[in-house]
Amino acid sequence: MMPQNNRNIEVNIFYGPSSELTNIYKLETLSSYVTLLQVASRLDAARTFAKKELLHFEEEALVIWPEEFFGVNDNFTNSLWRNILETNLQKVYIANPPSLLVEQAKLLKVKVTERSHKYQQISLKLIKDVTTQLEDTVIGQDQAVHSLSRSLTALMNNQKKPVVVMLFGPTGVGKTESAKIIAKALGGEASRIQFSMFQTNSLAEFLYGSKINSRSFAADLLERQSNVVIFDEFDKAGSTFHSAFYQLFDEGVFVDKNYQVNMSDALIVCTSNYSSPEEIRKNLGDPLSSRFSAFIKYEPLDQSAKTTIIKQKIGQIYDSYPEDLQKTIDKAAIETRFMPALCKLNNVREITNSIEYIMSDFILKPLNDEKGIVDTVQPGT
Repeated sequence: MMPQNNRNIEVNIFYGPSSELTNIYKLETLSSYVTLLQVASRLDAARTFAKKELLHFEEEALVIWPEEFFGVNDNFTNSLWRNILETNLQKVYIANPPSLLVEQAKLLKVKVTERSHKYQQISLKLIKDVTTQLEDTVIGQDQAVHSLSRSLTALMNNQKKPVVVMLFGPTGVGKTESAKIIAKALGGEASRIQFSMFQTNSLAEFLYGSKINSRSFAADLLERQSNVVIFDEFDKAGSTFHSAFYQLFDEGVFVDKNYQVNMSDALIVCTSNYSSPEEIRKNLGDPLSSRFSAFIKYEPLDQSAKTTIIKQKIGQIYDSYPEDLQKTIDKAAIETRFMPALCKLNNVREITNSIEYIMSDFILKPLNDEKGIVDTVQPGT
């Protein structure tokens, strides 16, 4: 049973990247505030030593950040408002609270204000800008870039549905990088979830929610910086969990045991190493495959694309070093001496790693000469 509220408590709720809570509610105007962990510690001490005076706070408000739920047990969280009513606190600011806490706050008949982060919307100008950036950055994938840009136009209609695309093809050819570029154009970093990191049991808890003080898929989505999310190696999620994505892909809504997330107007980018749409449908099944807006193929890099990428990467990595180290690196020599070997590599990741290794050998050459160490650079091995 919820406690009767005889005080005028003001609850201010924000949904979105929790770093924005300060700006949305102008927390800098507060003279001081206390955190959830501090309240939990004081309550524990007051009950242990029977000292009610410990529950009198000088601070103006309580501010609760999502990660603080990891530091308290679920019983404390589930009884949050009862615990707060034992104190003299009258203002509460909370980012991305569990649904139960919102329902309980409204039952208390207190003043509840809810605000949500406004994610940048797609426009024709933005699509044009994104297309240019993709063409300049994701080399050798002209058709994929065109298809991805075209998919974005659906986010300009009034259906309030996400666009869900499957980018498939070899590893390291620009699938994830494409999503990152779009996210940056939309004002933030892409939220990236790698399904290959989870075992079956941990993925079940992550997707469906378990304890409030545990990481979850929904809580991660609430914290997204932009309306672009990447599900890397989506095929590793396994058929057992496909139904978890039906409502998200159809309506942009995801609900688990503790949270509810609205992702209408979002771009959901799934990546995998499948080789064809037929293989995708065979492995994911028709119910899930039919919910994708598009299947976009990324091709293996041809020699022309590799040459362009190698020259770009040599310049980018060279520029990342301080000036004194740049003097030890011969960019022209790297292009002429190592271009044939670098062109035999398969993807951008291998090319980047090899160039970094080659440049490290140039930088360390004076030390190696002193010790009589022979140059053994072998890019790609």
